[in-house]
Amino acid sequence: MRVKIKRPEWKVKVKLKRFQTLQTILKLILDCVPFILTIIWAIAIFQFSAQTGTESALLSRAVYKKMPTEILWVFQIIPIRKMAHIIIYTVLSFLTLISFSISFKRPYIWTTIVCYGYACLDELHQLFTLNRGSKFTDTLIDLVGILLGLLIGFIIISLVKALYKFIYESYRDYRSS
Repeated sequence: MRVKIKRPEWKVKVKLKRFQTLQTILKLILDCVPFILTIIWAIAIFQFSAQTGTESALLSRAVYKKMPTEILWVFQIIPIRKMAHIIIYTVLSFLTLISFSISFKRPYIWTTIVCYGYACLDELHQLFTLNRGSKFTDTLIDLVGILLGLLIGFIIISLVKALYKFIYESYRDYRSS
């Protein structure tokens, strides 16, 4: 007759600890990715504002020439540089919101404060750049982009939470039946 040998309990605990450590490391990495992307995007904004007036004008012209003719009417209403302000700060606001949603209370307020502060510092930086100027209206246009990024972030976060809730409730109902 064969006797079944019980596995030592300490081996099970070691495997569980390894899993928890791996899970903790993965969570830490996933929590850091939005912060890293936000910092990279802020550096990109700084690089754009460090361009001289001539370089910035050449870049605007090059982008305008690459645009499809079907959407050029938009740039007759909103100039391409102002549209760039909106788009750049929409992305910054969205990335900052995702970063702050992980570890901050009231991420919408903090995102608005940090992004608008960065927009003001960006305009101040342009004062010291050759052939560039600083305009208060540009910070207001940046604020429009920030609010747009917050709106997009709110919609995406709400959809993800609703999907998570739906999956969790479906799984719970499945397990109870």
